[in-house]
Amino acid sequence: MTQQNKLSSWFLTNKAFSAQLFCPNQYKPSWQWQNLRSIGLSILMVFFLQATALSNAANAKAESSLDYLKVPANVPYSEVAKLSAISHTKTISYGESPEQKIYYWSANGVKKNNVIVFIHGGCWLEGYDIKHSLPFTSALSLHGFDVYSIEYRRTGNGGEWPVALNDIELALQAIELQLLSANMSVDAAVSIIGHSAGGHLATLAVMNATNDKTANSASETTLSNLHLFGLAPIIDLAAYANGNNDCQTATPAFMGGTPSDKPEAYKAANPLKYKLIIQNQGVYLSKAILSTSIETEHKLRANNMLGSATMLIGTNDDIVPQSMAQHPDAKFVLANEAGHFDWIHPGSPAFKQLVDKLNVLSSSQ
Repeated sequence: MTQQNKLSSWFLTNKAFSAQLFCPNQYKPSWQWQNLRSIGLSILMVFFLQATALSNAANAKAESSLDYLKVPANVPYSEVAKLSAISHTKTISYGESPEQKIYYWSANGVKKNNVIVFIHGGCWLEGYDIKHSLPFTSALSLHGFDVYSIEYRRTGNGGEWPVALNDIELALQAIELQLLSANMSVDAAVSIIGHSAGGHLATLAVMNATNDKTANSASETTLSNLHLFGLAPIIDLAAYANGNNDCQTATPAFMGGTPSDKPEAYKAANPLKYKLIIQNQGVYLSKAILSTSIETEHKLRANNMLGSATMLIGTNDDIVPQSMAQHPDAKFVLANEAGHFDWIHPGSPAFKQLVDKLNVLSSSQ
């Protein structure tokens, strides 16, 4: 029983005292009783404040140590949607639309040398917002990563192609300024992770931020030491749009037509039409640059390169076919028995596989 419950129980048992304490007008109290009543109320307030503080501390501790139970492979979306999440540390706006928000979680414990930027999936549809991915980003922060998760406009709320990509690029610029103002470690990696449709947008954004700019690029970000992770990413967009599952049939609405209707648009939006130029190592910021103003840094951080690119997909994914999740310039990783949503469930083997890769990258910086 909590202190608050014990206190309530005591007052219910001692109704006469309680009545005099809380309803003094029904009695003719002496000056002694008035003093006793004042002391009693003071004691009650102290007990209440202590109980509230203990309760808040317990909730904060429980939240910071949120543990996700292990689950077998091939997790359904319903299992992901019902998970709890940790409240984000702050929200950053990068535009006027309520959808143009970045959610930031500060790393729990010892901060790792790898900043995470996440782009959620959901078939580019308005109906699938950032909420279903909050447990995933929460869990990454508990593993010691600073995490920035991007909400963006989607089909149905003004985010049809190429607006969604432009939103991602604007968000990356905003994140860059956050990292610069926070004096990010000189050798820190920046891992851009996209799930499903978010993997499609992440891949295009990384291409635009590094060596091979795609059509419709509005990117001016100069983030360095980038590493791309596509989680069941939609890479072959034209082939994907010709499919018949629910997500595939949502593609023409995002693109404004079918591949035969809009061949130039699909060419511009298809990551397979562009190269991922991987460098032997990323370009790191010099300490001289880090000591200058943010405005100067933004101009000086040029020649940013891609340190690595990895596409991961499960053998039981029934939303994105394996053949449409691969890029010839990226490593391809198959997760045995994993389904489409395993990557964003913190209790799954696929999630652990991803975290292991992020830890290796962090320790190599």
